[in-house]
Amino acid sequence: MKYAEINKRFTEIANEYLQSGYTFNTATMRGSQGEIAHLDLTDGTKVIRIVLQSFTEYGIGGIEGLEIIVGECTDDRVTPNSGDDWATIWNNHLAVIRTERFYTLGKVGRTGEPFFGTEAEAKRCEELRFQRYGNRDRARYQPDKTAEGATLEIARRVLQRKLNIKRLMNTEIKIRKISQGYMITYRGKQVAIH
Repeated sequence: MKYAEINKRFTEIANEYLQSGYTFNTATMRGSQGEIAHLDLTDGTKVIRIVLQSFTEYGIGGIEGLEIIVGECTDDRVTPNSGDDWATIWNNHLAVIRTERFYTLGKVGRTGEPFFGTEAEAKRCEELRFQRYGNRDRARYQPDKTAEGATLEIARRVLQRKLNIKRLMNTEIKIRKISQGYMITYRGKQVAIH
């Protein structure tokens, strides 16, 4: 799911309330508490807020995303259809009616646009990222191994050509996998093969 679909869902929720007789309560819509967007609606007796904000669930790796919260204002100072703009609706004081969450799965494309999905998909993506991160570190810190067989012959040719050494002791040639290829070591000198 792309961000455009979250916009569409936010609009659908707002339309549900507008079609059931709610109108905009513009005087309370000033300011921001760090949310991405909010919309205040009233039916003449109560004020509800539809808010889009980010969230993070901490744990192993942590998952995050965006959530749409629909909540009723519980602050006594807020009056529906009032022209007074001094009353503030605090997002953390809302009596939550419903919440929809969109979990970040990753980023796609050259722009790095976030892609969203379900909680189960986000947890699976985070486990996979964590696993890949661990694999990368294991590959980076692998010990050197003595080259043998065809690997030994390739390593000998590379060392002779790059270090300009004609006679090599096979037991001194070590090789290890690195992220971009292989690292060949001979008596403290290293040659990378990409």
